[in-house]
This record gives sequence, C-alpha cells and structure tokens, in this order.
Amino acid sequence: MAAATIKVTYSLKPDTVDRVQKLAIHWGVPKSEVIRRVVDNAVIEEIPIEKTETPLEVFLRIQRTSSGIAPKAAAKFNAEVRRERRASGRKRL
Repeated sequence: MAAATIKVTYSLKPDTVDRVQKLAIHWGVPKSEVIRRVVDNAVIEEIPIEKTETPLEVFLRIQRTSSGIAPKAAAKFNAEVRRERRASGRKRL
C-alpha cells in the first residue's frame, strides 16, 4: 500500500521551477517526485535524524551552501536586532 500524500503549495523562484522541470523530464517522473527525492536526499546527507540543529548551525550551513547574505544586508539585519534587543531590555532609571 502506497503512503498517503498531502497536496501543498509552495512559492519557488523561476529558475528553481525550471530545474525541477528538467529533472522531472530527465528522470521520467512527476515534479512532485523530484521534490520528494531531493528533500529525502538532503535530509539523509546533511542532517542526521538523531541530531537536531541549533538555529546557529542552520544559519552557518545555509551560509556555506548558498551565496549567503550580502554584507550590507547582514550589517543592516544585525543593527536591527541590536536595536530591538536594546528596546526590549530593562529601562535604567
């Protein structure tokens, strides 16, 4: 008996959609099967099931495997986080 599937909707970049389509044609499977295979493979290779990544580990892995965050965007984000933390902190009299 086949496992039940759930219909979902995701937003993807056009180049990602193109790559999924090309893989589906190359492998001779539906696009949903391409996504299942890629996700299953990523989970097996990058995140051992018994290990839970901390938010910092996730961030660092994404930074290593992608083009990362532009330095100006990172600096802006860091400044916003500092500002929010200071604003939520205890007020000194």
